[in-house]
Amino acid sequence: MKRMAMLVIAVLAMGIIAAAADDSTVNGILIDRSCGAKPERAANHSKSCTEKCAGSGLGVVAEGKFMAFDEKGNQLGAELLKSTKQTKGVKVTVKGTREGDLLKVSSLKEAAE
Repeated sequence: MKRMAMLVIAVLAMGIIAAAADDSTVNGILIDRSCGAKPERAANHSKSCTEKCAGSGLGVVAEGKFMAFDEKGNQLGAELLKSTKQTKGVKVTVKGTREGDLLKVSSLKEAAE
């Protein structure tokens, strides 16, 4: 009986740890999905292109990899693009949960240039 209780507690603890491990803070460059296919160009990617192509979806390039945003991230990204003074390589800090290559965004803020 004790072993069964210990096993249940261990499994629950591992589940909680795994769920927490998916929470991420990502610092990178806001970019549209179309142009995100070439992450090496993100630093020089213009804000105007990102705005124009935002209909394809938005995401962030970090550590040489593109991560697409969910619908909330797309909305927050579009709002940020309207207010930022950055003209290329729009730097952002994104908080959310990774699910494969998708980032479920909980917050999106402009990072210092």
